[in-house]
Amino acid sequence: MASEAPQGAETARSLLHAPPTVNRRGRPSEASILLETKTVDARWSWLGTGLLIASTLAAGCDDDGSGARDGGEPPGDARQDTGDPDGPALEVGTGGTVYERVEDGGAVELVHGPQGGWHILLAARFRGMDPEGVLLSYQVLRADGTTPLNERFSVRLRRSTVSPSGAWWNRTGDLGVLAVMGAEEAADMDAEVHAEVVASDGTTVSDVLRVHIVDEIR
Repeated sequence: MASEAPQGAETARSLLHAPPTVNRRGRPSEASILLETKTVDARWSWLGTGLLIASTLAAGCDDDGSGARDGGEPPGDARQDTGDPDGPALEVGTGGTVYERVEDGGAVELVHGPQGGWHILLAARFRGMDPEGVLLSYQVLRADGTTPLNERFSVRLRRSTVSPSGAWWNRTGDLGVLAVMGAEEAADMDAEVHAEVVASDGTTVSDVLRVHIVDEIR
């Protein structure tokens, strides 16, 4: 035997499908008008809810989970520079006790050594590696980049022979002794300083600085 519907539900069903009642003058009664108004309002309410659900589902289908929509870029700048600003680097400079940065093509002073030779003061700063055991090498060449003005020389660094400066380690006071007989051979000369550091783990970084040798301090 089929179960009977609840009396309230059956009553509501009969009211919804019943013809509108009229009053004595042949016009729909207030109860009938109120019932029809509520029925229309309910139908519009369900229709609005259905449209809202459909719109939400459509929006969800457009999102592939990456945050990009309609072929656009995902949030944030996907083209950010991913280079490591603290990665291994080397910069040649000058200075006897303090590292001094030299612009490419800048002037460096020719120095007359106590033993009669001529040299320029070399310095270097590097980062991105442990300074303990780093091998630092220099060579000074003429502006053509092939004719040496001295022999390549190297120095093994320790933490005690460099000084920290932020992310950098500074090495100063190295002498680039030039193979010249007098100041006139080197003064007012363009040259290149080639430098290289090799860390204990094999990391190698090099730098080339073009300089103009001057003899202004006498």
